[in-house]
Amino acid sequence: MTNNRDYLNVDKSHGDFMCYSGSKHRYASDIAEVLPMEDDLLVCDIFAGGGSITTALPKNWRVVGNDKESRIIEIHKDFQGLLEVSSIHEVFDYVKDYCHSQVKDNKDEDGFDSLKKDYNTNKHPMALYALATSSNSNYIRFNSSGIFNVKFGKRWLNPSLQKKLYNYLDRSSSRDIEWVSKDFRELNFNEFDLVIVDPPY
Repeated sequence: MTNNRDYLNVDKSHGDFMCYSGSKHRYASDIAEVLPMEDDLLVCDIFAGGGSITTALPKNWRVVGNDKESRIIEIHKDFQGLLEVSSIHEVFDYVKDYCHSQVKDNKDEDGFDSLKKDYNTNKHPMALYALATSSNSNYIRFNSSGIFNVKFGKRWLNPSLQKKLYNYLDRSSSRDIEWVSKDFRELNFNEFDLVIVDPPY
């Protein structure tokens, strides 16, 4: 039987590939302490957010990563779809090239503003991820009309964030994860062997 502690790496390079409120990555070692040792469990991470825990659970578990914020789940689904038809390296290079073509460096405010207009019109998940890599404090936030409204943060998809992105893709590609977007009250907890509950607020 595998020691589940091994899966929840707390090194910063395995942290959040996108900054989203309520991240559980900082509590990974605490979560690892209480994980059951059984194999082949069906698990639900109710407030999955950026997926740092969802994508780090044991490989032989089937995992449902849920979050009410559908725009975050769409990023996960978009990347998952790419991984189904391409290698990790190819997906990583594609995402990196896309982000850098939109916001070229930490001084490219014009590129960021242009990308923000494009996202608010077309709502493409890859554009939202690129915005998150360059926004103020890497925040993802929307106003009451659903418009992404965070300002440029003088940052971009830098080498540190690239490493986290690669590790996220590596973890995702080797796990059985279903991404869903529901209010937690819509979920039937009795369907799962284990439920991970960490409300964002």
